[in-house]
Formats: sequence, C-alpha cells, structure tokens
Amino acid sequence: MAVVSNSSPLIAFADIGQLDVLPEIFDSILIPPAVALEIAPSIPDLPRWLHVQGLKLAVPRRVVQRSLGPGEREALALAVE
Repeated sequence: MAVVSNSSPLIAFADIGQLDVLPEIFDSILIPPAVALEIAPSIPDLPRWLHVQGLKLAVPRRVVQRSLGPGEREALALAVE
C-alpha cells in the first residue's frame, strides 16, 4: 500500500532511529516537494521507498488554511489527487 505523508511523522521516525520500520508497513510513501525540503535536514538521503511526487494542480483553496504549513498543504493536496 502506498501512502502520502507530511514531514512530521518522517522526522519523528528519523529522530528515534526507526525510519526503517516504515517500509515494513508501507510499500511506498509519497511526499510532495515541500515535504522533501522540510525533511532534508533530518533525512538528507531519501530512502528508495520514499518518493517525491509533484502536484498536478495547484493546491485547492479548500486545503489552504493559515494554520497549515506548506508541506501539510501539499501533502493534503497530493492525497486528494
């Protein structure tokens, strides 16, 4: 199963040294470009099961909220696509 993620869970798993648990649960994890930028300091070399996927369309207005960061907005939009 493939899933879409924002940066928080990926950074948290990397911080506790358990990033390798994720491919045991998911076949692949899709992240939008904004998430790739956010996780770069914690995960500089992306694992092969972590795929950056650009958005086909602009982030829908219903997803744009001031309380969400760019990675969260793009992750939600990618999941909707």
